[in-house]
Amino acid sequence: MAQLKTWTVVRFLSENSVEAVPTYWIKFSEKKCYWSPYKSPQKLTKAISNQEAPSDNWDTYSVEFFQGSGNYESYEVAVEKCEAAKYESDLNSDIDNIALQNNEQRKRTSFPPKRYLISSSDEERSESDLQRSPSPLKKKRITVISNKMITPPLPPTPSSSSLFLGKDRSSSSTNTADCVVPDDVPLSLPQYNDNLEQNKTVVTTSRTCESCNSILNEVKAIKAVVLKIYHKQCITDQLQKQLSDDVNNGIKMMEKCNNPSINTKSFNLFDQVELPANTQDMLNQWELFLEITENYTSSVTQLSAIGGNTLYDFIKRLLSKIMKDSVAQNFNMSGRNNKNNFKETKTFKLLLDAAKTHRSVHTEKDVEIAVGSWLRRAKERHEQALKSIRIS
Repeated sequence: MAQLKTWTVVRFLSENSVEAVPTYWIKFSEKKCYWSPYKSPQKLTKAISNQEAPSDNWDTYSVEFFQGSGNYESYEVAVEKCEAAKYESDLNSDIDNIALQNNEQRKRTSFPPKRYLISSSDEERSESDLQRSPSPLKKKRITVISNKMITPPLPPTPSSSSLFLGKDRSSSSTNTADCVVPDDVPLSLPQYNDNLEQNKTVVTTSRTCESCNSILNEVKAIKAVVLKIYHKQCITDQLQKQLSDDVNNGIKMMEKCNNPSINTKSFNLFDQVELPANTQDMLNQWELFLEITENYTSSVTQLSAIGGNTLYDFIKRLLSKIMKDSVAQNFNMSGRNNKNNFKETKTFKLLLDAAKTHRSVHTEKDVEIAVGSWLRRAKERHEQALKSIRIS
């Protein structure tokens, strides 16, 4: 079943104006009402009569309800009740009687509520837009004590939050129930008194100065807080910059330590020990050199950078820099046939780590096969070298 369209008469507290609005524009739990942002009276009336659905850009305003107010199924009836509500708080009163009693009051000039003047950019707004519904008539408020006019109390001094952050549109109006005199009651006003007027001026000026001093003190306090926040922010920025510089320096140091090309510049293996070894004693000195952890690590880094097209090519280039064939022919990978076991030497472990650093895909078995193949050919290479020397 489709929802029944109804209208409700409400009073907008911020402008003290009365309107007939679609019932579902009202948020009853919060006592607030949506209001269309249209600046054209025709579009606004059409939105209300057609019950246009509120959107996200619509503002809400605080409202109050009238005694006897209900939900009217006809927009025309709601408009009549709206006119009655401008003069009576009870909407059950006779509309015709109210219109006759207040015929003269309706002729007074009125101005549109602020809700109709949200934006000043619409230059096409006609003067008829300003002649909206008349604002409710206000009764005279006069305080009389012993036939002397007393200046009504000044409004409360606005707080700093209302000055800088703006005040809520929906704040309720102040209570003015001191002494209300209807228009039809004659009053005997006191005669003009120069001394009284001077006293009123002094009191008003004094109160105004006190208000200004109070506001000035609050502004100074806010300024002091802002300066403290600014100083703390400056200190935070300096600490953040210093921390960023420290982190960058740490990263550069780590990159320098992990870069093999930088380490090899400060460490040259061939300046530390005599290579390639052409005797067993020289090879033993090389083995003792590798026992030192720092020497071993630096040697792995430098030798892994030599490179080679294949694993055998890589092993051949390394071993040719470490030992001569005359020494290599005395080794094999098992220690059989009265030869030394090369697998038990520190040099083999060095070759294994250098190969894995060069290419991580190399396994220990691959390195062992390549080294064994090079050692088996050491005797043949040595004899060919001797033969070449004899011929020359």
